[in-house]
Amino acid sequence: MENIYLILGIFIVGGYFAGLLAEKIGLPKITGYILLGVIFSPSLFGLTIPEKIQGMGIITEISLSVVAFIAGGSLNIKTIKKLGMPVIWITLIQGLGVWLFVGFSVYFFYPLFSTIGKSELFIMALTLGAVALPTAPAAIIAIIHEYKAKGPFTSTLLSVVVLDDALAIIATSISIGIAKSIVGSGSMSILRELRRGSLEILVSILIGMAVGFLSKRIMHYFKSSSSLLLLVTGSIFFSTGLSNILGVSYLLSNMVFGFFITNTFSFSDKYFTSIKEVEELIFVLFFTLAGAHFETVALKTAGILALIIVIGRVSGKFIGSYVGGVVSRAPENVRKYLGFALLPKAGVTLGLILLVLELPEIKDVGIIMINGILASVIINELISPPLVKFALTKSKEIQV
Repeated sequence: MENIYLILGIFIVGGYFAGLLAEKIGLPKITGYILLGVIFSPSLFGLTIPEKIQGMGIITEISLSVVAFIAGGSLNIKTIKKLGMPVIWITLIQGLGVWLFVGFSVYFFYPLFSTIGKSELFIMALTLGAVALPTAPAAIIAIIHEYKAKGPFTSTLLSVVVLDDALAIIATSISIGIAKSIVGSGSMSILRELRRGSLEILVSILIGMAVGFLSKRIMHYFKSSSSLLLLVTGSIFFSTGLSNILGVSYLLSNMVFGFFITNTFSFSDKYFTSIKEVEELIFVLFFTLAGAHFETVALKTAGILALIIVIGRVSGKFIGSYVGGVVSRAPENVRKYLGFALLPKAGVTLGLILLVLELPEIKDVGIIMINGILASVIINELISPPLVKFALTKSKEIQV
């Protein structure tokens, strides 16, 4: 099956019915989307050509950009102020928890299954812990919108997810600096990499604010809902393109764009209502394509490392979010169930690991790391959507 349009047609229509089937048996629709994509994975049944699937990367990037915009638009300053310190404490403690749990798990358990040098092992553990930190917004946004979840728990979840990405960029920058220091590139490399990460975050924020400001200034020319959709999608594309040119996070830029619009414009609802017209199409394409990247080879070659990463990350998210909730005196449902909802990971993690793999210092273990991350992402894509639904249900913010 080499025709890319035929593949897209099957993914869109078939994904819709797969979502309905998943809904019938009590699972989120995106689980159905993912499983349909898995069926069409080149490494599973050989139904498609790998190059064709890889050639759809632009769809994934567009989808993530729109999801980031929606996520940012879900965060209202008044709501964040009402939530208070729990968001900050939970973000910091669960982020540190993932970094430590994954890092220590890799360092102490992976050598039991494979021979590796001490310095390489330390660098691998440190960087894998950092890139495991972010929470993917796509699955969470899709499930929240599917079940129309709303309330303090949902707002806390969205706030932590947005802050997670910024924290992950900083953690990865620190890890890269330490890695370079270990191999003798200079004691100032940690500070230099931290400055680079901070600059990336700052530039992403400025892009999002600038695009939001310009979009607001010209909105009066777009009077109908269909023309407003052109403005919103065009602005998202512009934000993503400018971020890519400058080498910064387009996810963070679009999150800030959505955040800026929802908090500075009295008619912001029109922006987000217009994008809902194409929301399900985006979710179907994104998650079927994610499932189509399923690689049995990755599971075979890096299964042990993937399990170590998944177990360490789950432990860090659960324990960190609970401790953060206790320290900040968050509501009981946040303390008990937020960890379940923070498990999805995908795009940001893969982007950060590719950045780490540019280090010549870890070229010998790079293939092991990328396969381990890929396999862990596959596992997370399959197990996390039902757990997000579970968390929202137990927090009593959706009706099932």
